[in-house]
Amino acid sequence: MQQTVALDAQDLAILAALQENGALTNAELAEKVRLSASQASRRRSRLEEAGVLRGYRAEVEAARMGLRSPSHVR
Repeated sequence: MQQTVALDAQDLAILAALQENGALTNAELAEKVRLSASQASRRRSRLEEAGVLRGYRAEVEAARMGLRSPSHVR
């Protein structure tokens, strides 16, 4: 059974910001959630280590590459 992770308002703000843009630097993330860069970095690392953040992905726009559907990208 997986253990749940207690999240506070700052953690939730970090998750929301990263869902919007997973490529944020720690400095950018910190500015968005009003924390210092070191605090944002520590919290991001804790969320990653706890398995709350499982990875970062890039969205690909198939039409921009001349493809008709995402299935052609694989």
